[in-house]
Amino acid sequence: MWKFATKNVKFRVCIANPSSVQLCLLEEKCFAIKKMPPCMKNLIIILLALFISSCQKDSLVLNGYEWKLINVYEKKIPDQMSATLIFDSNKGIYEGNSGCNTFSGACSISGETLYFNRLNITYKHCGEISEWEAQLVKALKETEKYEVNAGRLLLLKGDTIVATWR
Repeated sequence: MWKFATKNVKFRVCIANPSSVQLCLLEEKCFAIKKMPPCMKNLIIILLALFISSCQKDSLVLNGYEWKLINVYEKKIPDQMSATLIFDSNKGIYEGNSGCNTFSGACSISGETLYFNRLNITYKHCGEISEWEAQLVKALKETEKYEVNAGRLLLLKGDTIVATWR
């Protein structure tokens, strides 16, 4: 049995044998896929799985990985600043560390759009890092979308990169 879930729809595909395939939506309504050659059933299942996985790529790519900050507004951060960012897209939250203070909040992820909502941060003064931290907070607040490219997370405002993580 294969189970799939999108934000709004949960379903499973049950294959007892090549002649018995069921598609179950919302764990309640099940539909038998009959009168179809086994190879056609398999093709439908594979296409369905590819479709679902493409819909979920945003949260799966970001979810649970500890991203490390490289640049803010195209400027390399100082070596002593080790900022991190972690998403839990299932709960719609994020948390991180700026190298001095911790931050967290709610986030909205849909397709390529990403918004950091309700940014909560501790405010300790940490010398030079405080200036960089202020730029990081500004970048998070300005973020409208994201891209993941070559193992890097790019936070963007329009087409401008506001922060780069790896």
